[in-house]
Order: sequence, then C-alpha cells, then structure tokens
Amino acid sequence: MIIVTNTGNKTGAIRKTPLMRVKDGANYVLVGSQGGAPPHPVWVHNLRANQVVEIRDHTVVQAMRVREAEDEAERGRLG
Repeated sequence: MIIVTNTGNKTGAIRKTPLMRVKDGANYVLVGSQGGAPPHPVWVHNLRANQVVEIRDHTVVQAMRVREAEDEAERGRLG
C-alpha cells in the first residue's frame, strides 16, 4: 500500500488516499477504479485539478506530479 496526499479540488483541504502499490519502473501507477463501477473515485477528480502529490511508500516520502495515461497503447501496457 501507498498513501497519496493531495489537495481537494473544491475545498483545498489535504486529502490522504491509501492505494495499492503498483510500480512501473521508478514511477507509480494510480488506478482510479471503484471496483469496476463506471464513475471515477473523487480523488481522480482532485488529481486532474491539481497534479502535485506526495506519495508515501513505507517510510519513503516523495513529491511527484501525476499525469493521465492518454493513449490506448500506454493504457494497455499499464492495465
């Protein structure tokens, strides 16, 4: 598990979201899914509005910038 800390889109409040640890080389893959349900989790909207996050992996904390996988080839490779 990792903890993703970001800023709430509407409130500006600090949000902490536990997610599965999925790595792609030195990068992390954040999968926005609600168990296969169509709507995205709220944190996805927060990350689209503000791409600066902090990721805690065990005791290591890193500031990172998120980006959304846009093309089908990249989505297929990561999925």
